Amino acid sequence: MQIRRFYSPQIPVIDDTLLLPESEARHALKVLRLRPGERLLLLDGKGTIAEAELLDSDRTGRTAPCRILSRTLHPAPSPQFRLYVAPPHGKGFDLLLKAATELGVTQISPILCRHAVSKPESVSENWQNVLIAACKQAINPFLPQLDQPAEFKKALENASETSFFGAVPDSHANPLLPKLHTASNLALWIGPEGGFAPDEEKGLLLAGCHPITLGHCVLRVETAVPALLGLIHGLLKAPENL
Repeated sequence: MQIRRFYSPQIPVIDDTLLLPESEARHALKVLRLRPGERLLLLDGKGTIAEAELLDSDRTGRTAPCRILSRTLHPAPSPQFRLYVAPPHGKGFDLLLKAATELGVTQISPILCRHAVSKPESVSENWQNVLIAACKQAINPFLPQLDQPAEFKKALENASETSFFGAVPDSHANPLLPKLHTASNLALWIGPEGGFAPDEEKGLLLAGCHPITLGHCVLRVETAVPALLGLIHGLLKAPENL
């Protein structure tokens, strides 16, 4: 039987006990109807994954005490991967966040571009919940850092990673990509479905960002993110980044 996965921002040492966050406890007891003695997999989003045993709970279903049976601290991913993205409307951004988390992105930075239709002013609580759910689904030990939305120009001025940006189909995508194995921090920039404005694309090129494309089709933002992340992951694994 599959061990159910839960998020707990703090995981103590082996044999210590903890209380699951109330929302996670409610899901374990009221939705999944787990019983004392069942095993749980816990993630703290900071690199620790633990196996725990569910202990007796109260009748309210809001408290789920667990005893830690084992715990493993995973090393931080290398290279670190940051996603700068113009958020699409509605559920499209949820899909994008899930894909980015499952593909190991460590930091997500919403950017406000000229052609963007959606321009959120702050991080939604729902976005954080989507990231937590995706971490549990993928058993990703690291919860991505989610930044507050920032204007494109300001984000670009502060960026320091080896970067790529999702090119529109007729872009001058550069086949001479950098050697990725020596980079400690990588980033992917994805604009809105209308594409980066000409001055934004020019700014990316002047900042040393490498344009990449998957062909002639115009992709939705939530499609471009996993597709181009997958392409870059493939380049990382390829001999000499061929």
